[in-house]
Amino acid sequence: MILEELALAHDTPDDEVLTALAEACFPGHPLGREVLGDEDTVAAMTVPLVRSFFVTNYRPANVVVAAAGTLHHDQVV
Repeated sequence: MILEELALAHDTPDDEVLTALAEACFPGHPLGREVLGDEDTVAAMTVPLVRSFFVTNYRPANVVVAAAGTLHHDQVV
């Protein structure tokens, strides 16, 4: 599915231009990379690799909860 979306982006001129612009503005920086990745990185993902990433990174100590607006602290907590 992601590989299909990457292929579709190549058929849309404005997507190609925005990708090229980001690469030109931020060469060698993550902001200059395609958000979806490229065909090689997407194809290299495996279920165990993604599962390992989630187990390592999605932990209670890494969670940030934010609330904005007319709120009462005690109710949010």
